[in-house]
Amino acid sequence: MGIVPLLPGCDELTEVQISDSVHTHFEDRRARGLPDLVADEIRAQMAGDSDMDGMYSAMYALSTRGR
Repeated sequence: MGIVPLLPGCDELTEVQISDSVHTHFEDRRARGLPDLVADEIRAQMAGDSDMDGMYSAMYALSTRGR
C-alpha cells in the first residue's frame, strides 16, 4: 500500500490514517481496472486471526497478490 508515518505521540496508526490508506489503495486498484478487495477475501486470508493486526496482515497479503 504505502508508507504511513506515525503521528507524533501515537503508538500506532489512527483510524483516519488507516482509512485514507485503504481508500488510496482501492482507488489505485480501480484505476488499474482491478476489483476492490471484498470482505470475504480479507476474512479468508486472516485464517482465524480476530485482532486488527491480523486484519492488516491479511489486507497486505491480498493487496500484494499477483504483483
